Amino acid sequence: MALNRMPERGEPVEVHLDRDEDVLYISLGSPVASHVDEKPGGILLRWADAGNQPTGVTALHFLGHWRDRLPEFSSLVADHLNVSDKLIEAAVRRVM
Repeated sequence: MALNRMPERGEPVEVHLDRDEDVLYISLGSPVASHVDEKPGGILLRWADAGNQPTGVTALHFLGHWRDRLPEFSSLVADHLNVSDKLIEAAVRRVM
């Protein structure tokens, strides 16, 4: 289990990899009630129930599906969270 926090737009970006379940969690800001939009490749984009702002991303089967496609994954996450893809890629590499 690893956790990484980095500021962006005044909100912390938290990254957690659950190796046992092969799930990567990326959260933006404080936890809030959210709903998800499922994308191909086991990507769950999280949106705040109130205000519909992006709150995070959950990646199922991350190591099995995305480890070797990290730039593509980072770009997808960065677009959703409106942060730098380099920031996401660096944070994810630290927890891998």
